[in-house]
Amino acid sequence: MAMVGEDFKSTIDTRKAGRGELKASCIGPSLPAWSRLIDHLDGKFTLLVRPRQAGKHILNIFYNGLHVRGSPFTLTVLIPGDASKVSLKGPGLMGGVLNSHEAYFVVDTSRAGGGELSIKITGPKGGFETEMSRERESDKLIKCRYITKEPGRYVIHVTWSGKHVPGSPFSVIWVKEKKKKCREFSGRLQAFYDYNKLHHHTKTET
Repeated sequence: MAMVGEDFKSTIDTRKAGRGELKASCIGPSLPAWSRLIDHLDGKFTLLVRPRQAGKHILNIFYNGLHVRGSPFTLTVLIPGDASKVSLKGPGLMGGVLNSHEAYFVVDTSRAGGGELSIKITGPKGGFETEMSRERESDKLIKCRYITKEPGRYVIHVTWSGKHVPGSPFSVIWVKEKKKKCREFSGRLQAFYDYNKLHHHTKTET
């Protein structure tokens, strides 16, 4: 897979083929792609191809006028992706209590164009396992599930073609017991009660 306007790189080794001439060309749906062979003078070459349009391309590689094994090759060229168009949702981005919430989120890349999705999760050592799945190979919705085993802070890095998507990295807290959250809620509730009591008392005196 290659991207419009970006170099696609491949290494060609001719050392076992004997002396000869190496040539390459790449043709797109209606425009030829820019291509260049770099000779390293040791029997190895670097082939650079820079497509000018999206779509199916045919890559021809010849040695001494004959197609090399596998040539012509089919190269799929996509429009470069836009990481800002990737969206995420799911309880796995919010955290919660271990064993009471399913830690998963869904990544929607349907509006992001071509690209490569990378998900990296860091957290307590040995504290989680990850699984990624989608219903169909061509599906643009990818579900990521990470099984939390230890309480603590988990950081989720999501990138599209090397660039962070909106909100990434996500910092998520998973706690061991519900009591901790209950105590925090009780504290907020008590503060709210005290405030209203004071406010009501002041209003009565007036």
